[in-house]
This record gives sequence, structure tokens and C-alpha cells, in this order.
Amino acid sequence: MKRIFSLIISVIFVFALVSCATKKWTNVSGNVNLETIMQEKFPKLYPSYKSGEIVVTKFEERIDENGKTQYRITYSDKSDDDDLDALIWQTIYMPILND
Repeated sequence: MKRIFSLIISVIFVFALVSCATKKWTNVSGNVNLETIMQEKFPKLYPSYKSGEIVVTKFEERIDENGKTQYRITYSDKSDDDDLDALIWQTIYMPILND
């Protein structure tokens, strides 16, 4: 009985691993032509990407149930670090120098 129970649990565990692996996103940031895919698949984000307003930090793909490739990107807005540098200067360095 104990053997049958452990066998059933093992089969369920293997099935769960296999089903999760088929839906996994794969990071392909360095392996694809990012500009072409951005232009074709993400037409609303492409002008911001081209002008440098956003920076793509991660580019992933997966194959869905129908055999089509799906793409997912992670991006951030490109910000001006001068404001952050001024804030750090005023809050950290200036008080140290004034003491």
C-alpha cells in the first residue's frame, strides 16, 4: 500500500514538472534582433524604444499550445539621474560637510 501511494505521488510530481516546463518563459535578450521584433510585435512601444525613452531590460519568449511564439518584454523608463544626484548630495553629503 505504501509503495502504491509513493508511486502515485511520484507520477503526479513528474506530471506537474512536465506541465510547468512547457509554459516556461525563456530569456532570449542576446539571441534575437530586438529592434525588428519590437517593431513587429510591440508597435505602441517601438517609438519610445527607438527614441530612447524606454530601456528594454529583459526580452523573453515561449511557445503556446498552438505552436505560436509569444514575446514578453520588461522595460523601464529612462530617467535623468541628475535629480537623484542632487538629492543625494543635499541629504547625505552636505550634512556631513556641515558638521
